Amino acid sequence: MTVTEQPTAAWPEGVIARYVTIAGTVDRRTTVDLTVVEHTHRFPDGIVGTRNSTRAACAGCSAVMEFSHWRKRRGTIADWEVEDRQTADHDADTWAQAHAEKCRRLARPEGN
Repeated sequence: MTVTEQPTAAWPEGVIARYVTIAGTVDRRTTVDLTVVEHTHRFPDGIVGTRNSTRAACAGCSAVMEFSHWRKRRGTIADWEVEDRQTADHDADTWAQAHAEKCRRLARPEGN
């Protein structure tokens, strides 16, 4: 018997990383995808801006986790926030890989 591999489909727009779940060995659509999402945020002084986060979303079980790009830093006099996408991406990668290693739920068939 010859095993034929399914061609790898292009990733959806905006996906920065992808993990295949355990169920993904049967159905290649069952992945955990990482994307960057933008949220509108109103700051205490009334200014409206955006706050980004890295989102990990499982196509099998629909689990979603978001990791903010903003981190609170504490000083001796005041606290402040700094943008730190690298840490958010690392945290999302860690969660996505751990989830993909355990998730057995298949993606819902298209049209159902």
